[in-house]
Amino acid sequence: MEETPQHCLSRLPHNSALKQQELPAHQLYFTTTRVLSVFFTTGIFCLCMGIILIVSARSTQEIEVNYTRTCANCAELRETASNFDKECTCSIPFYLSEKMMGNVYMCYKLHGFYQNLYRYIRSRSNRQLAGKDVKAVEDCTPFKTSNNKTPIVPCGAIANSKFNDTIILSYNINSSGQIKVPMLKSGLTWWTDKYIKFQNPSFKNLADDFRGTTKPPDWPNPIYELDKKDPRNNGFLSEDFIVWMRAAAFPTFKKCMIDSNTPFYRRLVCW
Repeated sequence: MEETPQHCLSRLPHNSALKQQELPAHQLYFTTTRVLSVFFTTGIFCLCMGIILIVSARSTQEIEVNYTRTCANCAELRETASNFDKECTCSIPFYLSEKMMGNVYMCYKLHGFYQNLYRYIRSRSNRQLAGKDVKAVEDCTPFKTSNNKTPIVPCGAIANSKFNDTIILSYNINSSGQIKVPMLKSGLTWWTDKYIKFQNPSFKNLADDFRGTTKPPDWPNPIYELDKKDPRNNGFLSEDFIVWMRAAAFPTFKKCMIDSNTPFYRRLVCW
């Protein structure tokens, strides 16, 4: 009988149950009754959830006001990039056919804006947005620094293209007077965005925290002047800014800029 060479024996697996594939095994056998029971139970559950979601969506009142063509003078002004800092006002009257009960949400709607472009999504600094280093602009091409090499805050293409239309609602009592409708700017963001991903360097003086930096090229105001009335909603913690920084998956999307405490109940969309 010929002996096995020593170099071949060294490559043999150890004589254990695991390596010799001798572990006990158990194979599940499902009867037809069990399979059909699981199938129909899952189907009934999904059907009920779908009915609930459809009924909930139909109960939402929504009004869309397209001001792109109505405010043609403003649209023509914005076609030139150098006019980004010039103000343009436009007033559009609209009538509510039904009374809106509950909380009302003001959202903006954009068409043909591809926020899911890979280079666009990558153009941001998470370290900067978390308040760890406001001058960290390594990943923000092409909006990293200004012409004089000053770090841009917030840097990146997403922040530079932020939607900056200001929408104000007024209620006409009669032909002689109007009442400004008070709207909140809170309750818009995900909890993880508000308390983990976005943080200001400190809560003392934002102007000092961002000293030595400059605003994005297409912004009218610096990051620490987004909400002068509420310091808690300013800087990187501005909820309108946080909502914009979460990129949409499709080219047509809506994002709420002003709402109340209970989300997704009533919406007034302007676009």
